[in-house]
Amino acid sequence: MSWGTGLTPPGREDAPSSEGGRYHGKAPKVDAETADGLRSLGDELAQRRALRNRPGPS
Repeated sequence: MSWGTGLTPPGREDAPSSEGGRYHGKAPKVDAETADGLRSLGDELAQRRALRNRPGPS
């Protein structure tokens, strides 16, 4: 299937994907409190990973 030149049908260049435009993956905007919570969770998971992957006694 082809729309001709380009990745979207003619006339749909600025339309959202729900209306036949091209999909542009974007994360939703989050407020500062949610962002801080996600950052803390990421830090905690990184610490757990580091503890799990450190060499044990031989």
